[in-house]
Amino acid sequence: MNRPRLLIEDWLPAAAIGVECMRERGSASALAPHTYLHVWWARRPLCASRAAVLASLLPADFSRDAFERLLGFWGSTAQIVSAQQLVDFARQYGGRIENPHGQRAFKNAIREDDLNAAHKAAQRLWGNHITVIDPMTGGGSIPLESARLGFNTLANEYNAVACSVLEATVDYPFRFGEHLARKAREWAAVLRERFNMRMERFFPKTGALPPLCYIFARTVPCPDTQHQTPRFLTGTW
Repeated sequence: MNRPRLLIEDWLPAAAIGVECMRERGSASALAPHTYLHVWWARRPLCASRAAVLASLLPADFSRDAFERLLGFWGSTAQIVSAQQLVDFARQYGGRIENPHGQRAFKNAIREDDLNAAHKAAQRLWGNHITVIDPMTGGGSIPLESARLGFNTLANEYNAVACSVLEATVDYPFRFGEHLARKAREWAAVLRERFNMRMERFFPKTGALPPLCYIFARTVPCPDTQHQTPRFLTGTW
């Protein structure tokens, strides 16, 4: 195919992307929202997924400053790497410093002028009907970022659990918007109350406070002893 070189073929701020990927996964209590739908063992970081999509669509001469802003960087690549070096130095010598980083990339809004410039540059290269295809989607990070950037996106996956996660991650939010979020919270509260009412008799109070959570196990017979053995644990709060 006769085309100009792509941005991903000439340049990629890999060091800063790596820092943001580590920061995205660095706190179990502050992960990206899509990770709470289901624990998925091969979920790709959003920052790396967005970088891969954009850099594969944009020409090599696209503005690098605009590309960094589109990734959600709080500063330049040099600033992000320098800030992480300060953090690593403090950890190495057992010290603590104020967080030198800005907000994590996945939380930052995309500037409309940068997004419009990216779409125009991609259309000059590929035409007006750009489609991003992910044939092995898994947890859905790549199609999620592609859809967030406004590109027509096709995703394929044969794992039934991943398909459900994918639909809830990529399809439903764009189709139903905030109304879905409100309904999900309402019905989650109803299901939680119903479940707790049925399960609380198995978890009697041992003090003034009710149980923090209910944990239960599904069991299978051990092939050697035939005793029932927990296969995996789950719970609800």
